Amino acid sequence: MPESMQQSAMPPREVARRVWERLMASWRMRLVILVLLEAARAALLIPSAILLGLSSLALPLTIPLAAEADRLTARLLGAEAPSGCRPGTPLPIWLASRVTKRPFWRQDLPLVISSLLMSGPSFGAGVIGVLGLRFILRGLRSLHSPGDSWWAPPLGVGFCLFTVLVLAVVATARLRLIAALSRDQDAEWAALAQQVGDLRRGRATLVDAFEAERIRIERDLHDGAQQRLTALTMTLGAARLSAESLPESAGPAGPAGSANSAGPANSAGPTSTVGPTSPAGPADSANSAGPTDPAGSAGLASPAGSAGSVDPASTPETTARDRLISQLDRAQEQAEAALAELRNTVRSVRPAVLTERGLIAGVRELCAGAGIEVALTASRDDSGLSDPVSTAVYFAISEGLTNAARHSGASSAHVHLLCGATGVSARIEDKGVGGAIPEATGGGTGLAGIAQRLETVGGSMHLDSAPGEGTTLLIQAPASPPW
Repeated sequence: MPESMQQSAMPPREVARRVWERLMASWRMRLVILVLLEAARAALLIPSAILLGLSSLALPLTIPLAAEADRLTARLLGAEAPSGCRPGTPLPIWLASRVTKRPFWRQDLPLVISSLLMSGPSFGAGVIGVLGLRFILRGLRSLHSPGDSWWAPPLGVGFCLFTVLVLAVVATARLRLIAALSRDQDAEWAALAQQVGDLRRGRATLVDAFEAERIRIERDLHDGAQQRLTALTMTLGAARLSAESLPESAGPAGPAGSANSAGPANSAGPTSTVGPTSPAGPADSANSAGPTDPAGSAGLASPAGSAGSVDPASTPETTARDRLISQLDRAQEQAEAALAELRNTVRSVRPAVLTERGLIAGVRELCAGAGIEVALTASRDDSGLSDPVSTAVYFAISEGLTNAARHSGASSAHVHLLCGATGVSARIEDKGVGGAIPEATGGGTGLAGIAQRLETVGGSMHLDSAPGEGTTLLIQAPASPPW
């Protein structure tokens, strides 16, 4: 079917809608329509004011209608201006109930008042435009008659251009104002509250997941690698004891000692005597064992020939034993160092004392191993604290005591710990040099990192460290994260 026949078969409303959409596709056409509408508003300013004055008793009805008309105009021009009337609601019912709702005072009334105020500049520009048209007409009439009205047409054109510019600016500003005042703020606040709730729930899920993962890692390291390293150190200790029980000299003497040991060549026997068949002469008779040869008799004062008087350090068997014991000692030292590092790692992930005995017992251990004298004042019960809160407060106190021991120069500190059903607070005080400043970019470490960690559970940290007046670190957190 040809396109012309399709268009003729369309309903008139659909044809008008398509023509309007094509007109609105061009910004020039939209600007022309805006200027014409603004000119009409300027022309109708005085009649509108009179009409509103006469219908002052019906303002609760006329104001929503005027605001809805402005919103409809803005939507036709492509602006985002949703209607205040819900689809399906009868107009009389909507008008009767509109004045009792907040959108009437937040949207309709400000929109009508601002629209009337913005019509003032449009009215003034319209007056200038009318003067410009009169100047142009006066100049055209003076073309065929002598006179000095040559200046009237240029001035009239200037007035008309100024009028068009003012009307365009006011119309554009009015369109944006209508779009801004037509937003459904209640729906926006509800959507924003929903997003905040989703973010808080997601944050709570992440905090719980991280804490569960810390507990799992601590348990796996404690029950797995730490137990294996402990068994390894015990095995190395048992191996060293076994190595120490080895004899000083094991097995027969080596080749170096066989030349000096007592054997058949040096023992007294029939073949030792000097005879006619002996190849050795009198010079060799010293090596034959005889009654007068004290060095040649077995087991006598010859130190080199006695197997029982060998130097233990010079034999291969004794050297290997000492080397084995030394290697076992080094292996055990390395295993114990690895075990100590693993325990520190496990403690940094999540101290087992928090799971087994709670926050107060964990802080008591921190105070005992702080490196300086620390007085602890703890009160109430910590059983109501959640795992994420206990972990965050524990590491915050640990960081505070570490800073007091390393940087404050103080010889002692005081920790006040207060646990309750609603939350926990801790205060760490020292009389050191002060001047502690948390870095803004802590990168997850130091006081800045502790502050970020406390914020993840809804807590806070306050540092008071004036130079020369000591340092006070205040830590507060709820019993469980608020999300």
